[in-house]
Amino acid sequence: MKRSIVFEKNAVAVRNRFSDDKTWYLMTFAVRAGKTHQGLGSAILRPVLDWMDKNHYSVYLETHKTVNVEMYEHFGFQVVDTCMVPGSQIKQYGMLRTAR
Repeated sequence: MKRSIVFEKNAVAVRNRFSDDKTWYLMTFAVRAGKTHQGLGSAILRPVLDWMDKNHYSVYLETHKTVNVEMYEHFGFQVVDTCMVPGSQIKQYGMLRTAR
């Protein structure tokens, strides 16, 4: 439990540095293991990002998987912060897709 609280405090601190009232936070996004690389993630994410673009919102997210960074960059996200989750060996990437 303590580790979860430390992680969340860190995530909130980083997120607050890169978001404002026109920024949405993409908290959880996943495709079931065994179903990846079939276009499902794109099919889910693309309409959300299209809506964000239409309404001129930015989107912020974090990922702990280096492999995900390239995928999110494909959708226009940029790494704005990289840090270690306190008390762990987990690297966290903060990524922002600015309003269009």
